[in-house]
Amino acid sequence: MILYLTYWYLAYWFARAQRARITTRFILAIPLSSAFGAPVSTLLLSTAKAGSDSPRAGG
Repeated sequence: MILYLTYWYLAYWFARAQRARITTRFILAIPLSSAFGAPVSTLLLSTAKAGSDSPRAGG
């Protein structure tokens, strides 16, 4: 449903000739964001866990 609504929204911004290229980029961005975001979030969480000994940590 969300992909359909996104395609409908992009249809108002881009001409028909550009729509397929833009839709492809949008669909490819979803797995790429997971591939690049997972290591970054792991690094951030491991850094936050290492610094959890501070008195400001709630727990």
